[in-house]
Amino acid sequence: MIEFDWLIHYRCNYKCYYCFFAEHWDYVEKKNVRIPYMQWVDAWKRLHKKYGDIKIIITGGEPMIFPNFHELLVELNKFAEVSFDTNLSYSKEKLEKLVSELDCSKIFIGASFHPIFAELNDFFEKMMVLKKYNVNSRVHYVTHPSQLSLMPKAKELFLSKDIRFTPIPFRGIFKGKKYPAAFTKEEEEIIYGVTKNIAEIDQKWADIQVEQADSKDKLCRAGQQYARVDCDGSVYPCAHDFKETGGNYLLGNILDEKFSMRTEPMICRHDKCPCEFRWIVNEK
Repeated sequence: MIEFDWLIHYRCNYKCYYCFFAEHWDYVEKKNVRIPYMQWVDAWKRLHKKYGDIKIIITGGEPMIFPNFHELLVELNKFAEVSFDTNLSYSKEKLEKLVSELDCSKIFIGASFHPIFAELNDFFEKMMVLKKYNVNSRVHYVTHPSQLSLMPKAKELFLSKDIRFTPIPFRGIFKGKKYPAAFTKEEEEIIYGVTKNIAEIDQKWADIQVEQADSKDKLCRAGQQYARVDCDGSVYPCAHDFKETGGNYLLGNILDEKFSMRTEPMICRHDKCPCEFRWIVNEK
C-alpha cells in the first residue's frame, strides 16, 4: 500500500492560539488553490488504478470545511483508505448523514477537542455518532497549560463510553516557558496519570517521540511508498522536502495524468528523518 499525506488546504474555522499556524494564517492562506473536488477524485483514482491499494491521510487546515468535502470523502471511500484529523465542527446532523454513507471500515477520524471553541457535551454527542457507526476514531486533546483543568473530566467522559482519548503534548512557548519541557510534575500527572486504562490503551500514541532517527545516506522509500501532496497537487517525497523552496525535490503534480512515483528507494540526504523513519529500508 502506498501512503500519501495530503494537505488539502490552508484554511481553518478555528484559530487556536496554540496552533503551529497561529502566527502565519495570513501568509499560508494565500497558498490555497481552488480545484474542483472531482478533479481530485479523478487524480486519486488514477493512482489507485496504477498502484493498487492507497491510503490518503488528509491534513490541513480543517479538512471538513473544504468545499464539497462530504462528496469528496464519499467518492474516495469507494477505493481508498482515508484518515483525517478534524475539529468536528460539523453539526451532529451533517456528521451522521456523512458517516451513514461511508464504508466506515476504511475510515479513521482523529477528532481534536478544543475547549476554547467547542462545548464538551456537544462534542461528546458527535463522538457517539461515530461510535454508533463503528468509525475507527479517537479524541485528541492538546495539553496547552491554559486548558489542562478540563482534561480529567473530558477523559473520564469519553472513556466511560470506550471512546479512545489521546493527550497531545503542547509544543511551544507559553508565558515565556518552553513546552513540553516546562510541564510541572503535577501537570504531567494530569496529562498521563488520570487512570491506568489511559496508559494501557494510549501509551504508544501519547508518547510522542522527540528524537528523530538518523537517516543520512540511508536508502529510503519516501517518494516510492510514501509522499506529501500540497493543496495545488505538488508532490514531494517527504516532510523535509515538502518544506524546501525552489522545487528541487518535486516529484511532479498528482493532477498530471502522467504523474508517477519513484520506482526504487533513494539515498536520504537529510541528517534526521521527520517521518518516523518508517520508510528507511530495513528500519522498523
